[in-house]
Amino acid sequence: MTAAAARAETVAAIAELRIVGIVRMPSAPEAVERGELLVAAGLTIVEVALTTPSGIEAIAALAAVRDGRIVGAGTVLDAPTAREAVAAGARFLVSPGLDEDVVREAARLGVASMPGAATATEVMRARSAGADFVKLFPASTYGVGHLRALRAVFPDVAFVPTGGVDATSARAWLDAGACALAVGSALSRGQAREAEREARALLAAAAYERPRESRAGSAPPVNRPARARRAPRGRRPA
Repeated sequence: MTAAAARAETVAAIAELRIVGIVRMPSAPEAVERGELLVAAGLTIVEVALTTPSGIEAIAALAAVRDGRIVGAGTVLDAPTAREAVAAGARFLVSPGLDEDVVREAARLGVASMPGAATATEVMRARSAGADFVKLFPASTYGVGHLRALRAVFPDVAFVPTGGVDATSARAWLDAGACALAVGSALSRGQAREAEREARALLAAAAYERPRESRAGSAPPVNRPARARRAPRGRRPA
């Protein structure tokens, strides 16, 4: 598979599962253990936050298992870190804010990018840089109404609300037009049984069909392969 095809496959997979599980733990072994738990629960797209000590090692361990899972890196703040994460096996790169160098480096390396943005200006910059997704962060600060407002003027952008999102709020975000949701605290805190229960609840919430009005104006992603099963909600065509 070419790098471009692998990137497109990752974009389509995130849009289809609609949930990204963020793992942020006190150590790399604990991150691997929690990541494996999420995958076993069906949440097969896992982001390891690089605030986790030795997070690169955790990415490498999780990505080494070839069972269809997709592992990415979170809190990627610069291009050198992006290269290190991809070398370890990361297939998508997530940042809390927008750094065009990271977005461009992700494209050069053939992986998907998800920079953080909250304002219209930031979204425009991310869009122009070629980001595959825009991480609306922190989502709980801005609220569902903010996403609806952004979607009204950026119907071709695949938004991924992150920060304060959990199973109880998932449907509201998806109804507002989110392409997918990234969930961290609700999956990383607490005991394993609680995390597994939350993962299954999130997947159940994401499995329903969103209202027709929240899908209006959607476009396929830039890098969607010809035979991808589902396109992200709102990506501009090539």
